[in-house]
Amino acid sequence: MNILEQIEKIVKDAPGYYTEGELYVLVNSERNVSVRYFVSCMDILEGLGKLILEENDMGYKEVIWVGLDNPKLEKLVSESVCVE
Repeated sequence: MNILEQIEKIVKDAPGYYTEGELYVLVNSERNVSVRYFVSCMDILEGLGKLILEENDMGYKEVIWVGLDNPKLEKLVSESVCVE
């Protein structure tokens, strides 16, 4: 599994939203990745429209998966109710 696929899997399978630093620690625990390479991979995924980095209340950037295969969004849509 390459690093882009690994980042995608970690973000999609996350119970919540990781900050960029937390995600780096998780990726780096499985393989030795430089910060520069990790940031480049994040830029690629953001450029492809698969994830966004949104600043939270504490000033940290949270990684949010916005790809079409978003399990959190699928759950939300399946549990939603249409109001007319």
